[in-house]
Amino acid sequence: AKGCGRARAEELASGAALPEGCTPLVSGSTLCDVPGLAEVTAGFWDLTSASVAVAFEDGRSALQRVNAATFAAGVSVKCGNETCGYVREARQDVTCAEAYATSFDPGTFRDDTNSLGAAVMVGRSCNLQSD
Repeated sequence: AKGCGRARAEELASGAALPEGCTPLVSGSTLCDVPGLAEVTAGFWDLTSASVAVAFEDGRSALQRVNAATFAAGVSVKCGNETCGYVREARQDVTCAEAYATSFDPGTFRDDTNSLGAAVMVGRSCNLQSD
C-alpha cells in the first residue's frame, strides 16, 4: 500500500483494534460505520492481504460471498480453509490456444459490505506463450 492509506493499512495489518466508539460497517469489518453509510454503500473492497482470508485472525468467519452465477463455463471460485481460489480452464478456440489453465490462489478480496460479493482476480483473457 502506498500513499495516504499506507499507515492505516499497516495499522490494520498489525491487528490494531478499531477506534473507540467505532461500530463495524458489517460484522468483522475494519471499516467504521457512519450512520446511513451501510445503506448507500454498494461494495467496499480493502485490497490488502487481510481481505483475502476466509477467517479473521481471531477465528471469526469472514464469509466471502462470490457471485458464481456471473462466471462463464469453465470458470470457478472455490474457497478452502484459508483463501478462495480462481480457476479458468485452458481456452481452446480460434483466437486462443492455451496449454494450461489459469489459476490464482488467493483469487478474491472480500466485500466488507457483503452486498456485491468478493472482487475476483481473473487475469488476461488469453495466456499464450507466457510463464
